[in-house]
Amino acid sequence: MPSDPEPSVQKVPSNGAGRGTFRTLGGGGGGGGTGGSEVLLMLLADARLPTGAHTQSAGLEPAMRNGVSLADVPAYIRTRLRTVVAVEAGAAAVARHLAAGLVGGAEAGPAGDEAAGDESGEDEAGEDEAGEDEAAEAGSAGDEAAGDVSADPVGALASGLRAVDDAWRARTVSPALRENAEVLGRGYARLVTGLWPDALASEALRAVRRPTRAVAIGVAGALAGLDGGQVARLIGYDDAQTVAAAALKLDPLDPVVATGWVAGVAGDIDRMAAAVGALTVAADIPAAAAPLIEQWAQVHAITTQRLFRA
Repeated sequence: MPSDPEPSVQKVPSNGAGRGTFRTLGGGGGGGGTGGSEVLLMLLADARLPTGAHTQSAGLEPAMRNGVSLADVPAYIRTRLRTVVAVEAGAAAVARHLAAGLVGGAEAGPAGDEAAGDESGEDEAGEDEAGEDEAAEAGSAGDEAAGDVSADPVGALASGLRAVDDAWRARTVSPALRENAEVLGRGYARLVTGLWPDALASEALRAVRRPTRAVAIGVAGALAGLDGGQVARLIGYDDAQTVAAAALKLDPLDPVVATGWVAGVAGDIDRMAAAVGALTVAADIPAAAAPLIEQWAQVHAITTQRLFRA
């Protein structure tokens, strides 16, 4: 009796789009149509993804050890959305913006173009006032700078993603939270490079040493065709849902109540996403600290009897 064939992952390049794109659920390179983006958004928000998210409580376990009750959980979720989640969502939005340049989106382009973009207004003004020779010189210099990026777009994006990663780390005091973000980042990076193995953005992500979750999700969002607001909303929803799911294991209650917590912060998630979803440079990522959450994370990291990793 013949054995069943080995299952395989089929890579399907998008039509004529070149090596840097990859046909996913919704169409051409990086997600394509709106319907595909919505499906991939739901996929990335699914707790069943093989990213290790089931090991997380979003800090609820150490918080409850330190006196936070079930009645306090909705306020705890809102506090996170205004602080640590806003920082991570902002970093993810910037990473998505940078990666979109290699995915064929309508964004400005890869990381190296950002620095040139800051001075574009001055170049235009100078062109109006200068003669034709000066304009030609300015154009020549611009072409040379752009050439540095176009010669190695993967390297330019990897450099930009590292800058975003560094910016997130600088805003996250707790070594335990940074280490945990690396663990989750590894899972998301594996997911991204597995779903889009031939994408240039995936290649750039591979070049980032120990990317944190925000950077990996940002790249995933770009490849899935999501905009910055969707990526930020994804981060916010995931955090709220993680807290609610953890509460069911830490102090069992009616699951409908926990679901109601998530529904109740929908407006907070939208406001957070609106505040950070349009960010395009690492310097603009918010720096909103949550000292108790970070302190509890440090203590939890060395706790021997625990249900969740963080």
